[in-house]
Amino acid sequence: MIRPIQLITRLHKYMSPGGGIVNVITAGVHVLMAKIPIYDVAKAGLHYASKILEKELKGRGIHLINVVSRRH
Repeated sequence: MIRPIQLITRLHKYMSPGGGIVNVITAGVHVLMAKIPIYDVAKAGLHYASKILEKELKGRGIHLINVVSRRH
């Protein structure tokens, strides 16, 4: 969870309005997985941190998109 947030916070100042950031988050963020709690917490943290960053970056015209991946 830490590295994607660090990357976004360090590099967004170099982005032009209209630019975008894409985070890939698993669908598991909405389901508690008792067997892998640390993974679950990390993905949930990235999801909610991205929601906050999305609001902050919107004022600069930078889009933050969360793509939810799933298994087929």
